[in-house]
Amino acid sequence: MLDTTAINKRMADRADNPYRWRTGSFHLPKSVGEMRDKMTEAACKAFIQAFERQGWRLESKVQVVGPFTARDMSNGAVLLDMDEWRVRAIFSTVPRSIRIEVPAGVVRQDPAQQITLKEAIKADS
Repeated sequence: MLDTTAINKRMADRADNPYRWRTGSFHLPKSVGEMRDKMTEAACKAFIQAFERQGWRLESKVQVVGPFTARDMSNGAVLLDMDEWRVRAIFSTVPRSIRIEVPAGVVRQDPAQQITLKEAIKADS
């Protein structure tokens, strides 16, 4: 089992490294039988889509490990009829260009120049 927290910390120490391990989990009924593969695939797709909506891009194969003892997320009780499966993958940040235009009236040109928030808003209009 990989310690993803330690790996993320090592990768975060390098500011130029955009890669991060991301981990999630899902529950499946123990009696799911042949539907397990389809349900696992659907859970993996939801996991990937959730991170893509947050601006991450998948960079590795998705790994599914388990089963583990399933617990209720709200109170921590053991769910006897369910198994927990964990999903993990490496994602990278997707750089986005951001342009911020600063009005000339807001920029301090002279140390003696002072401007109030009200004047700055007026200068922007």
